Amino acid sequence: MRNELIILLEKHCGTVRAEAAEIDICFDAFTPEPDEETLKRTIFLVHKIKGSSGALGFPDLSGAAHALEYALRNLHLQENLAGPLSDIYALSDTLQNRVLEMTPETSSLHKSSVMAQM
Repeated sequence: MRNELIILLEKHCGTVRAEAAEIDICFDAFTPEPDEETLKRTIFLVHKIKGSSGALGFPDLSGAAHALEYALRNLHLQENLAGPLSDIYALSDTLQNRVLEMTPETSSLHKSSVMAQM
């Protein structure tokens, strides 16, 4: 069962890296401001990362995605997008850094499975 868990975590890491790359592409289209479809796609991708990463033991990544999703969902409430977009880009940088740091071994599920074998 431990091997299946490692395979699942490796697959998740690859999937998240691909989704993070797509988020970067979406952000390239945010200038001067995001269109509705790009914003929806970005929120969808960030939401996926948030949920799946939380379920698979990556709480820092899930938390970073949560903060970015919240900011993106509230973007339409802003009259002037300059400040909020600046904040969103910073949150996106945090998310991207968490993605770069993730490995199967950094998952709390992996750590739990190692401890269970001892």
